[in-house]
Amino acid sequence: MIIMGLLANMFTALLAYALPIPELPAPTGSYPVGTLTFQWTDMGRKDHYAADPGENRELLVQVWYPAEQQDKRESSSLMTADERQIFAQQLGIPALLLDYFKYVPSHAVVNAEVSNTRQQYPLILFSHGYSSSRLFHTTQAVELASHGFIVASIDHTYGTSGTIFPDGSIKPFRLSDDQFESSEAYRDRVGQVWSDDISFVIDQLERLKGRQTASQLAGRLDMDRIGVIGHSFGGAASYDAIFDPRVTAGINMDGTLFGFKDQSASAKPFLFLYSEAAQEAIDLILRTSAFTDAQFEEIGITKEEFETEANYTLLEMKHIQSLLNNKGEAFYIAGTGHLNYTDIQFVSPLLKYISLTLTGKLSPERTARIVNESIVHFFKKNLMEEIDSNADTMDRIPELHDMTDLFDND
Repeated sequence: MIIMGLLANMFTALLAYALPIPELPAPTGSYPVGTLTFQWTDMGRKDHYAADPGENRELLVQVWYPAEQQDKRESSSLMTADERQIFAQQLGIPALLLDYFKYVPSHAVVNAEVSNTRQQYPLILFSHGYSSSRLFHTTQAVELASHGFIVASIDHTYGTSGTIFPDGSIKPFRLSDDQFESSEAYRDRVGQVWSDDISFVIDQLERLKGRQTASQLAGRLDMDRIGVIGHSFGGAASYDAIFDPRVTAGINMDGTLFGFKDQSASAKPFLFLYSEAAQEAIDLILRTSAFTDAQFEEIGITKEEFETEANYTLLEMKHIQSLLNNKGEAFYIAGTGHLNYTDIQFVSPLLKYISLTLTGKLSPERTARIVNESIVHFFKKNLMEEIDSNADTMDRIPELHDMTDLFDND
């Protein structure tokens, strides 16, 4: 019995280290934050990924916004019990192991009154990554809201780890991993659905402008100042969404592009934020593309074989270069991996030992601060036409490196 007790205590201690209760960074802006959730159906689109081919596209959208002062003890939890159950199923682990998420506050109060400091606030549409969730970008959404933006975080149905709608219905992940990896055409089709989701949500929010609606957001959205931001595949969707004439500016966090070959360079401000892992991969491809025939022979392939394999990436790099010559910007954050742009980086300190392409050596707290300062700075500049002089700007952050010269590599 004594040995079993010791083993139980050791297991508990190990679990507490591997899966501590995460502490999401508190927002730094002057506004408290409120949140509302909407369930909207697009009657003009059928959902190609639903089990029922006649099902219309249905979306869950969580809105974060500047609020009146609230009791911080009323802050909602990051995930509900049902959401923890879904994520546990996807990870193949007992739901009990994620039970600690009920203690993680989102730093936002459900149904709080909208702040009366301003009559209207700029709108930002947020798009998560492939098989991810809006919930994993809570820190960024809350941070933007605390600085005076209304943020609409979209769950792209059937492309998330799982979505639970307010009416109790559950939409699981239904995209094809094999086709997503192997087919450019498949990725483009999924991407079109996601960018159409963004435009549809803008349509719905425009309907809230009128005072005739019951929503407290009615009349509070500045629909002349709209931004888009996304991570990974959602970053690509955000880039495509800037071609919606209602969108002013956008950000792609560590994502590629789709459908770019048929589009001219955008004249709108657009920011690419990369991880160091992505920067190293881009640098390797660009350097290899300049190899001589002798160098290609040395690594065992021909130049033609390399160009066939890397053609999509090389076209994408050329397209991004044209954006940087216009109103685009590109930076990478040293010491970061792909998941450092999500709240997943706070889940466990063991992630950095699994793969540096997932989370890098830079601490989650420092990474989140850099990302948050960068996106707030960009949107204040391009949607509010103001810059917070007290915040670190792009050229003051030592871990942030300009990538313009890398892409300008002919």
